[in-house]
Amino acid sequence: MATRTVAAAGEGADAVPRERSSVLPFTWVSVALGGLLVGGVFLDGWAHHHGRLDISLLGATNLSQAYAPPGLPATISSWHVPYVVGIVLSGVLLGAVLVANRTRGIPWARTLPAPYWMSVWGVLMIVLGAVGEVIWPVSFRIGAPDTYRLELGSSGLGAVLSPLRLIELVGLILIVTGPLRAAWLGAEEGPRRRFAPLPAVFSLAFLLSLLAYATQFAHPLVEPWPALSYWRRSLHTYRYGTFLFGESLGVMSILLQTALMMAIILPAVRRWRLRPGGLTLLFTLNAALMAILQDYYAFALVGLAAGIAAELLLQRLPQSPRPREFQLFAFLVPAVYYLIYFVALTRMANISPSWGTLTRVVLPHPLEGIAWNVQLWTGTALAAGLVGWAVSLLMLPAGPARSPSARSG
Repeated sequence: MATRTVAAAGEGADAVPRERSSVLPFTWVSVALGGLLVGGVFLDGWAHHHGRLDISLLGATNLSQAYAPPGLPATISSWHVPYVVGIVLSGVLLGAVLVANRTRGIPWARTLPAPYWMSVWGVLMIVLGAVGEVIWPVSFRIGAPDTYRLELGSSGLGAVLSPLRLIELVGLILIVTGPLRAAWLGAEEGPRRRFAPLPAVFSLAFLLSLLAYATQFAHPLVEPWPALSYWRRSLHTYRYGTFLFGESLGVMSILLQTALMMAIILPAVRRWRLRPGGLTLLFTLNAALMAILQDYYAFALVGLAAGIAAELLLQRLPQSPRPREFQLFAFLVPAVYYLIYFVALTRMANISPSWGTLTRVVLPHPLEGIAWNVQLWTGTALAAGLVGWAVSLLMLPAGPARSPSARSG
């Protein structure tokens, strides 16, 4: 009966309360598995950035993994165990519910909650991508020199953004957003919108974190180009006639991540009333996950402060905001986020390796403060706000178009 209830509860907002309470364990198990998958991805990313893939979790050496790029887990390594376990358990959960309901005579279309059929496709896409990763080197690199094969197949953005990795990424997103789709189909629009379920907030955080991970090569929390230490690196490009490289990449990374962040947050704000603490959870979890990749743990506090600021802005937003109010919110959230980010960078100049243990916890690789001038970093924060405003125009237009007769009258 419990499994039948799981299938029925995913059909829509008109399910009875008893069915909704029965589907809750299934939803939270899905959230937990999504957290395991995302955690496995970031564990692998940490190992990539720290050059630990040649040393397994048990201490064995695997030199074939030493130069693998920081993408989704693909090759066999003990660092990939949490990710693989998450995939297997997700498939087992979905398969068990499907088979149990089918043996009880439930039609195929209702053997799973409707939003979770996409999760099944997600598991299949990951399997397809993993199998393709095995076949691809054999099919497309036959006869290549060993050094050339290592360069093309195990390093660079070509491996991170290969079609097979993108297939796996889409599959992973389909799995972790199952609770989000379930909540979305049951949401109510209009002035009496209900609060967003907490599982949906976690799914939003997982979605944002996966997209940020996939674009970590252009993420200000992973590659903070405004920092003085990164600015010194960019000076080497001047000898090749590539000027303003660090500034350009830093600005573009902020604008890209702003577009991704607001494209995820604004539909949720438009659809639901987010619970107090929802945006703080989303911002903090995402910032903490991105911060561990390069050990810039202080950036987790940036996410926390930005989340609290976003909460205060959200509290001033009416339940049914007018377009101008919605657009102002969309402008202020990223603008304030990156103002906090830049101010935090200015304070990081006081953190020195001589602090010993405290430094290893807060900031193992000092960024030495901010190198950008005030005009550049304040203007970049405002530009991020303009990107958020532009995204809001797609979510909630300024007003209905006037008909020709109305204009003539």
